Amino acid sequence: MTHLKSSEEASFGPQEFFSEQWKVYQKVLNNNYMGHREVYCRLHELLVSYFQKPFKMLDLGCGDANFTAQALLNTNIASYKGIDLSNPALEIAKQNMAVVQCDTTFIQGDFSELVSQLMQAQQDRFDVILISFALHHLHLEQKDYFIGQLKSLLASGGIFILIDIVSKEEEDRETSQ
Repeated sequence: MTHLKSSEEASFGPQEFFSEQWKVYQKVLNNNYMGHREVYCRLHELLVSYFQKPFKMLDLGCGDANFTAQALLNTNIASYKGIDLSNPALEIAKQNMAVVQCDTTFIQGDFSELVSQLMQAQQDRFDVILISFALHHLHLEQKDYFIGQLKSLLASGGIFILIDIVSKEEEDRETSQ
């Protein structure tokens, strides 16, 4: 059976689809429905208190990095590497991170695959590895393996920060999609 697209569906290209989805997500953030303001305020406090010396951050699934950029203001951040699957989000992230005084690098791709590449290259070690509101995209088995890999990318004394949503015990990931 052939699936025919409605005229509305057919008019949406990838950029338009991203733009429409991004508008909805921005409403969630701007209205603080998931507590982003409080979470990133705590992140800022942690970074200020924990790092008196310059630090390097790896941000996995960085999106537009808006809240992360705000949390990094007035910290000792020396370098920031953001990874995200979405090129349009990374373009916005570049603009948002411009206010933070540090070296920035942005990489487009699947963060779980790129972590493996970073491990194989054995070049970078990070003082902070942040994954916020992105790990839930992986299945449980993938999460365990993925988190286990991150230790090899942490510098001595480095910290891994995980911020995400969690399903209630009675909720099932597959049936809620």
